[in-house]
This record gives sequence, structure tokens and C-alpha cells, in this order.
Amino acid sequence: MKKIKELEEALKNRYLGGGDTGITLVMMRAYEESRLRDTEFLGIDCCISQAEMEQFLDECLRFGIREIAISADSTSMLKLLWEFDKRGYKLVGMAEVPVGYLGYRNRGIDKKKLAKFPAIMLRYQEEPTRDKNGGKQ
Repeated sequence: MKKIKELEEALKNRYLGGGDTGITLVMMRAYEESRLRDTEFLGIDCCISQAEMEQFLDECLRFGIREIAISADSTSMLKLLWEFDKRGYKLVGMAEVPVGYLGYRNRGIDKKKLAKFPAIMLRYQEEPTRDKNGGKQ
């Protein structure tokens, strides 16, 4: 995962007790874990609540995150995927991705020993605008 300056600052502030960063905890955790795992995509291994979903999707676009791997196996997965699809993140396949919490206290874990878990891979694809009848403009 490429470094994103604003997210790096938010993580630093969170650990220093800087209070609310205005960024969803789902984004901060997914970003931190993806950086620690050295993945090229944002990995999500937890469920995203409906309350957080819109802001999280706004953050993905704001930070230029184009590839997402979802390895969470929640019962509300279809609703989650539908929300991603509506915002331009389309299913491109599946892959095995590294999982396992690395976080603040576990940074000494060997990344090569992380378990692999099946994930749904999504990629942002800008779509042409549509008229009110659903036709391309």
C-alpha cells in the first residue's frame, strides 16, 4: 500500500492521543494493516457498518484508493459489496491475501508467516454518466 500522508498523520496523532482525526476507524485500521502487510491494495478484514459506509467510501475516493480486497466473511457481505459497486468499485476476481492483526503491539510479527485468506478483489472503475433512463451520455 502506498503511503498516504494524511493517513500517516492521522495514525501518528491517534497513537499520541491527538483525539478525533475525522477519519473512520475502519479506514485507519485497514490502511495501517495494509501498510504493515506490504500489500498493493487496501485490505478490509472486518465488517463496515451502514453508518460508516458512506464516509468510508468517500475516504477511499479522496485518498485515491483504487484497489480493495475484502476478506471479511460477514453475513451482510452482499449489502457491503452493493454499496461498493454503486460507488464504482467493481468485482475483478478473488485472491488469497495475508490476514492477521499486526497493529501497534504486534509489529514484530514476520509478515511472511501471516495466514492467507480468500478475498474478493474490487477495483475502482469510473463509469460514464447516465441519463435519467439509464442510457450512457
